[in-house]
Amino acid sequence: MKLSAAVLGLLLTVSLSGCAAMPGGAPPTTIDDVAEERARSAEARLEVLLESHGGYLQSRWPQIELPETGPAQWLDGLAWPSAYAGCLSVRTTVPVMPDGSTGTVTLGRATSDAETRKLELAIYTCESILPPPSIAVGEPGPIETAWLRRALQVDLPRCLLRLGVTPGGGSGGDQQGEDPYARLRADPPRLERAMALCPNPLAQLDGLPPAGRG
Repeated sequence: MKLSAAVLGLLLTVSLSGCAAMPGGAPPTTIDDVAEERARSAEARLEVLLESHGGYLQSRWPQIELPETGPAQWLDGLAWPSAYAGCLSVRTTVPVMPDGSTGTVTLGRATSDAETRKLELAIYTCESILPPPSIAVGEPGPIETAWLRRALQVDLPRCLLRLGVTPGGGSGGDQQGEDPYARLRADPPRLERAMALCPNPLAQLDGLPPAGRG
């Protein structure tokens, strides 16, 4: 049995036409706002998972007492398999084999009902402590969408213009097909400086820890 920890790709479709105005004069959202929104969404998905799993366990084992859950520690797809396997190994006698290259954990076969029950309780406990990274990934929320739109349409172009760089001029640099650093690709030192001072918003999103910073 394999438990996948693959992180789903984040597909964003944001129009690049026009400038993004914040409604009602509200202050622009920040990357920290995005992180908090992601954390709230991930916690909600984890709550649904645990409620469903707990219901299954109580249905299969009517006398079972569910252990306390959490608090959750959100790890990325590379760190999760070994940590999750370690959590299971101290709670079950079934062999547990992590594979960091595939982001999976392979479990041996339980040989009795008692062992199966113990294993399923261990899975419930460990998924509450170390949720699969895929649980942290969902559709972008309204805060993230607003932040990305403004970052791509307003903040990044302004930042590059302050450095004397006209944004764009090429393709293949981001998911919208427009490379904001295209005019600097032939000048690595200037490119490195521009990317440090004016980071690509998509790279900033990719750099957020699982479930934001919560």
